Amino acid sequence: MRLQINQRKRLRQQEVEVQQGLTVLVGTNGSGKSSFLESLFFNHILRDIRQQSPFDNCVVYSSGVNESFTPLYQAQLKILYNNSLKLVSNHEANGLNARSKYYFSKEWAPFLLLASTFLARENSNTTKWMNHFGLKSAYFEFEIYLPSSFKKKLRQAYQNIEEGRTDYGFESSQLVKFINTLVGGDLEEKLTQSRIKISWGDKENLESNPRSVMNTPIFNQLFDTQLFASLDQTISPIDSFFQMIQVLSFGGNRTKYISLDLSVIVFSRDAQLIGLHDLSDGEFQILLNSALLDLFDGERSLFLLDEVDAHIHPTMVKKVWSSFESVRGYAFTTSHNLLTISNSEYNRIIFLEDGTIINDTSKKVKLVDDICGTLFGGPVFKSLLYSIENIVLIDDHSDWEIFKSLINRTGQNFSQLETNLLVFKKSSGTNLNDRNLLINPKKDFVQEIKKVAEDNSDINSDQIKLKNIFMLCDSDAYVSRTTGIDKQTEIVTIKGKRINIHSLIWNRRYIESYLISPTARPHYDNSANNEFIWGELDNHGPLNEATLNTTNTKRVKCKEVVQGLTRNQGLFDKARLDEYINRMNPNEIDPYLTQVFQDILNTKNTPTV
Repeated sequence: MRLQINQRKRLRQQEVEVQQGLTVLVGTNGSGKSSFLESLFFNHILRDIRQQSPFDNCVVYSSGVNESFTPLYQAQLKILYNNSLKLVSNHEANGLNARSKYYFSKEWAPFLLLASTFLARENSNTTKWMNHFGLKSAYFEFEIYLPSSFKKKLRQAYQNIEEGRTDYGFESSQLVKFINTLVGGDLEEKLTQSRIKISWGDKENLESNPRSVMNTPIFNQLFDTQLFASLDQTISPIDSFFQMIQVLSFGGNRTKYISLDLSVIVFSRDAQLIGLHDLSDGEFQILLNSALLDLFDGERSLFLLDEVDAHIHPTMVKKVWSSFESVRGYAFTTSHNLLTISNSEYNRIIFLEDGTIINDTSKKVKLVDDICGTLFGGPVFKSLLYSIENIVLIDDHSDWEIFKSLINRTGQNFSQLETNLLVFKKSSGTNLNDRNLLINPKKDFVQEIKKVAEDNSDINSDQIKLKNIFMLCDSDAYVSRTTGIDKQTEIVTIKGKRINIHSLIWNRRYIESYLISPTARPHYDNSANNEFIWGELDNHGPLNEATLNTTNTKRVKCKEVVQGLTRNQGLFDKARLDEYINRMNPNEIDPYLTQVFQDILNTKNTPTV
């Protein structure tokens, strides 16, 4: 399915191809992940987009990280309920948008679990996970607040119903019947109270009657099709139930007739009462996911989940998302969680950067690498082994950008190196003059790849395309004694597949040292802000083309100074880097970089035996 994503905040207008199942939105803070959800929210909940919506219902659940959904949804409720508790027809209120639409926060958990538990089938998600956690339904409590003005209108509406009148317009008959059912009948008599406390279930006999809350006769009435029959024939009793609760929890005129945060559902586990606050974050989220699916999932359902894996213990993350494995509709979630990302299919991840969906594979991996630091385990790792032939391990992604810009400045085409190659950030050893110790952290990374692959029985060696891993290392205190490229190659076997591991050492202390330029320097020495101080370089005499490749210049500790050329307020700035490099004389660029570039290019293009 192709979806239109409209401009919102930093998010740009664009289209995206999606498929049924769970899709993960990945990006750094401010990249547009939540705005992506909000755009779908607007298209299929708030606005008539003048075209038939592909969804029957739209369900939003937020962990509370993004509070912008609350005012957005309240605006929708004012439209849907006409500011007066009149539950208008969905077709009248919504035009051509998704028929049923909900925003749920954590406060909705008791009602969601109440409904899903009552309707639970033996093979339902809710039943499965409750059994897994050893939970049995116990009891449910909530309270209805009836201020005098509301009671007066309810009393009149109730009288109209009793008299069989149909010409009244303030309250819908369905809403009055619903409240009457909630309070157990005799609404007129109970309207003498300002607060009606409702409790379902048997607190005293949990073990002998664990489903007492579900055996309450009221439930059969609440979810009876006949109760809502005249409202809208296209709406299910579940939709009608939650729309009624929305009316009462929203209230209109800032009055809430049901306070969601005061509603309580309690389970029993090992003869002990278990409230929602007693569950772990993982257990809570799994039950919520299950409830949403059991209640609202269908082939034309849209689920928007905002950082629901936040604060989840690593041991529970996979279980949280396994609860969504059976989703038949379209589900989107934002995430910064490595385990969520690494356990997602690669083609089910949407990468966002500066409000734009990224399609370039190298950029995708760089983005995930920046967020999570690594990409091990699960389908993502497997898909990388099956699709990528070459991996580069480098101390920082900015180092790769410096390498690329310097090579392009010499007139060579760096882009030919980046085909079928992915770059990962992995530091070298520091303050070392031993080559083996220098490359060990990157070798540990290689061994981790090997271990994960060997432990994954789903990985087939015949389908592994990975051929080369290039480890580009800062030389730091190590001084190479080779006359050419300092390169060593060894073989590592992964699942029976021979992988070439190449370690290459810069002949300068670090990549930033290659930016030292007598030609570019004057443009910064006397600038208005005088940002760049060359420091230790000046201790070695005049810096010119003759002295540029001397040992002193190569070994000088100037990283922090030269980083000012590539950074803006401490952050890597590609435009600033390119501006500086364009001031360099190409002849000042160390030929060693070209040798490394050509070696990697030739190696990756050499067929394996």
